[in-house]
Amino acid sequence: MGKADAIADIQYIGTAMDSALKQNAENPRLSKETIRQIKEGSVRKVAGFHIRDKSSLQSTLHRASSRAAEQIDGFRRTCDKISVDMATRGLKPALAFVSTKTWKRICDESGLYRFKPVEGLVKVSRQPLERMRSRAESLSSLLIRLMVPAIVFAISWEIFTILPPDAKQGGPKVIAGILSILTGVIIWLILSIVFDEDLASSLKERLASFCTILQIKMFSVLPNRLTFKGLFPDMEEAGDSNCISAEIKLPDPPEDEMNDVATTILAAKDLGLKVAAVPGAVTFVGGIQNALLRRETADHAIRLSEIEKRREARRLDPIIYHEREGVVAIIAQFGNIPIEKKVVERIMNDRDII
Repeated sequence: MGKADAIADIQYIGTAMDSALKQNAENPRLSKETIRQIKEGSVRKVAGFHIRDKSSLQSTLHRASSRAAEQIDGFRRTCDKISVDMATRGLKPALAFVSTKTWKRICDESGLYRFKPVEGLVKVSRQPLERMRSRAESLSSLLIRLMVPAIVFAISWEIFTILPPDAKQGGPKVIAGILSILTGVIIWLILSIVFDEDLASSLKERLASFCTILQIKMFSVLPNRLTFKGLFPDMEEAGDSNCISAEIKLPDPPEDEMNDVATTILAAKDLGLKVAAVPGAVTFVGGIQNALLRRETADHAIRLSEIEKRREARRLDPIIYHEREGVVAIIAQFGNIPIEKKVVERIMNDRDII
């Protein structure tokens, strides 16, 4: 598309906006949803009848039309302010003025994503990473559950294979198989005692993180038109604080426009510039996987730290008590207490306990 065509398209949007505003100013038009709400609000319930109060309806419609006219005036005043700011920076007049609501609809229906890069960084949604994490946790839980019969089977098979040949025939074969399975179960129970809940949680977390990283690598090879739907679900940057920063690079202007466009961008940089572009025009520096992997690595470290903190907390669980006149009243306790039974029994057997 040439420069003249591009400018004509943008100018067409501005001209269409001016025309629509002029028509609305002469004959204010309310949205269907606004009219529906006004009509519903004008209904009065009298003696079981639902009656529309026409005078109230007309009055409300008039006030709504007045507000619409005020919005148009406010839009034009803002346009004038922007024009003054641009002129003070030596910029040419804007190619078009469009309301934010209208521009959003135009971009949405045209497949244009909206960004406000800060030194090249944009905010992407965590939703894809959270979905990957959810699938990874489900898979890791399943694998850990399958680990029990797998270990029992492996141990049982190993024990059975080392038995003498005479024990693998007829009745002895059945008995040997049962004993092998029982031995495997016993060994698994011992392992279950040795590996506490926190160790199991740590194993599950490491496995889930590994599965998440695999998904990130597969996600990163997809074309932008597929990944953008998850990274920018509202077709614009994520607005919440719990997002992921990623660096993007946009196409350089064509050589014949370099001086004009580059100068304009530099002069307008402190206005708070935003960009609307199709997915194919946006490149993630280092690939989107770098941003997702950085966040997953950081989150993984935090989750492991929390598991370790819980483990340490159980080792150092507090006991809350009140002491008065030689009497200790144990008021509360949580978790495990680091007091062995034999210690208690030995002390209680001592006559000097009061």
